[in-house]
Amino acid sequence: ELNTLTLATERDPLEMRIPRPADYTEADTGLFYAGFDAQEIMNKADESEERQNTWMNDLFSLLSHGLTLVGIGDSDTHTVYTGPLGWPRTYVELANDAPSSFATQQEAFATAIKDGHAVLASGPHLQVTVTGDDSGGPGDRVLPRTADGMVTVTATLTMPDWIDVDTLRIYMNTPNTGAPAGATVATAPAPLVEQAIAVTTTAAGFGLFKNVATIAVDVAVPANGDAWLVVTATGESTPSLFPVIPDGGKPFALANAVYLDGNRNGVWDAPGNVTAGAFTARPEVTLRGPKEAQANLPDVRE
Repeated sequence: ELNTLTLATERDPLEMRIPRPADYTEADTGLFYAGFDAQEIMNKADESEERQNTWMNDLFSLLSHGLTLVGIGDSDTHTVYTGPLGWPRTYVELANDAPSSFATQQEAFATAIKDGHAVLASGPHLQVTVTGDDSGGPGDRVLPRTADGMVTVTATLTMPDWIDVDTLRIYMNTPNTGAPAGATVATAPAPLVEQAIAVTTTAAGFGLFKNVATIAVDVAVPANGDAWLVVTATGESTPSLFPVIPDGGKPFALANAVYLDGNRNGVWDAPGNVTAGAFTARPEVTLRGPKEAQANLPDVRE
């Protein structure tokens, strides 16, 4: 139970068989660890809109707190008949993307994830480049243009012709994403830019076809501070990917944060603008093991 407004936790560590840390208080029980690198955003093809919104709001809150986290997607497959393997998935940028080279690039793969060079998707493949005085993609730091304080966001989409996307959204330092411990914000975060996508169908070879689109949007960057920028593409008018994907779900892609150095000081400074959204209570979770059984644990973290 994390308060995403303050990063304080309220659940007693003893309830989870964890010793209380030395700085434990009832106001902040010290369970939050800021040293993780990635956060799951999607874990099945038919993810509910409310749950996906919750994860995006949590990601945006943590980005604004200064955690340079990477959103990932995975199929979380547990059975043969549901949860198709590899849907959704995380695309990771590597210097050599030949499957035969992966065995020698495992360290590079892990580093690319840690550095944010990744896109999660359930269908469309999304590439994002942000251009100012220099340019970069997910995980990179970019300087806005000196002339006008803006950057150009270019999104390129490629997908099979049975997948369609129609809405591009750009998020920057999005407010109203936080919630107190024990609550969640299940309403969609508000984008800075929302723009229609018109795809074009072209030949992909071997008698197959693909849908493609490229969109370029200019975005103003705060001059007195820094910003994170996340891009998504969604098939809002697509009711479901069934029957190609048995579990259905809408097409969706998220390009991880690009970090904009608006104050031009050579580092990325956390925006720190985490404000409360329209939150609702999470379902109560009952944990096994009474506190009394943990009374003999030391009051320190090993």
